[in-house]
Amino acid sequence: MAPSSILKKTVLLLGVLAVFPFPITFAFSDVPQGSKYFAAIENLKAQGIINGYPDGTFQPAKTINRAEAVKLVILAQKILQPTIASGNYPEIMYPDVLKSDWFFDFVKIASGKKIVEGYPDKNFRPATTINAVESLKIILLGFDAKTDSVRIEGNPYPDVSALEWYAPYVNFAQKKQLIEPKDDGNYEPSHEMTRGEFSEIIYRLVYLQQNTLEVFPISLNWPSFNDPQGNYTLHFPMNWLAMDAGTNTVFWKQDIANQQMSFARIAPNSGVLIGAVDENLEKKSLADYVDGLKLDASATKQFLTLNTLPFASVNFADKNLQNYYFELPNGKVASFFAHIGDGDLNPQLKQEIRYILGSVRTGIDPQAVTNTVTSTTPTVDTPTTSVSTDLGEQTLSQVREKILVQGQGKATLKVFTDLIITETDSLGVGTGPIDYYYSAQFSVSIKYERNSDTILALKDGKTNAF
Repeated sequence: MAPSSILKKTVLLLGVLAVFPFPITFAFSDVPQGSKYFAAIENLKAQGIINGYPDGTFQPAKTINRAEAVKLVILAQKILQPTIASGNYPEIMYPDVLKSDWFFDFVKIASGKKIVEGYPDKNFRPATTINAVESLKIILLGFDAKTDSVRIEGNPYPDVSALEWYAPYVNFAQKKQLIEPKDDGNYEPSHEMTRGEFSEIIYRLVYLQQNTLEVFPISLNWPSFNDPQGNYTLHFPMNWLAMDAGTNTVFWKQDIANQQMSFARIAPNSGVLIGAVDENLEKKSLADYVDGLKLDASATKQFLTLNTLPFASVNFADKNLQNYYFELPNGKVASFFAHIGDGDLNPQLKQEIRYILGSVRTGIDPQAVTNTVTSTTPTVDTPTTSVSTDLGEQTLSQVREKILVQGQGKATLKVFTDLIITETDSLGVGTGPIDYYYSAQFSVSIKYERNSDTILALKDGKTNAF
């Protein structure tokens, strides 16, 4: 094995560039990059669906009320279906909703579309907070989601019976991965919905529709981890710990409620994935490598190709143990050893491990923020460091090759993780909307034309003078 000193691992907190076509201009002061709802809130803000408070905050932990909820749903629908703004909706007759209220038009549209209705006393109660299942009903009705198209198989969560009125909404949201359970595996249907939680669900639904997907990819905004020894990268959940253990890397979902103090002893709602790289000096094929391992008699093997790499999984019956192996292009074998608890969070942990493995790619991301991985939650305010001269020039050379190449602008812009829009020409003389971007990390400005998805020019420094 190589000495641990060369295992300089890196973590990258994914930017919002991986989420929507255009980078986000500003962040709310209380929603730093890397925080739980950062991608959702920033992307919804960029599309004009949400706004913050006058003091520059968003207050994601604050509970959301009925007026705010219908506003978000209707604005999201205007993005997806512009004609909703010109619909002929009947006047509403709520004594507590006046034409002078900022939310009047939103409530009018939502009532006309039967997304919401008043209380028996004929009031709307715009300031009333809403719980998790009420929120799901409003959102899914607002998006015309076909909740009956997703079959209910048992209770969606331990605390959500299939017989409850809200079960179809919870079941649909769960199967589409619009929601995730709490750390104990429950959904807590009566918990009051926060602005951050509500925004996350809206964001995921918008993402599905804009990208024509059936299920939201939960790993989309996870931090990125690089291992130079194996020359691979992967993504891991934001609420997992990543720890450097010499020649191993430990990814751990700690079960705090059950007082789990170490990953060495599994707890009911905990999960651990240990990664290691074998030099495979004999250069065995993956099939020969796995067949040569001394495994428990109960082990079952499966071989396939994952992310263009030979992949093998080994399952140990009734033990919640799995081993996974990738044959890397350099001839080495990346091994991952998974152990998860048998508590109510077990299904979610299994899914997260699937997505971790599904994110494994060869190569190292040159934009990663260099850090030795420690036993702390991925930081939300990791400083952006300058890339090396060689890597920087290599990246910029790749971008220059795509200048004036139609249809490849958005994909090319993704090599930058810190882009901000410095100016937008919404008309773009003779061409269409033009966006001007700036990357402080590379100290360059980019001129981008939307209609043809083309990078028009690149200049050193921060400038809009092209």
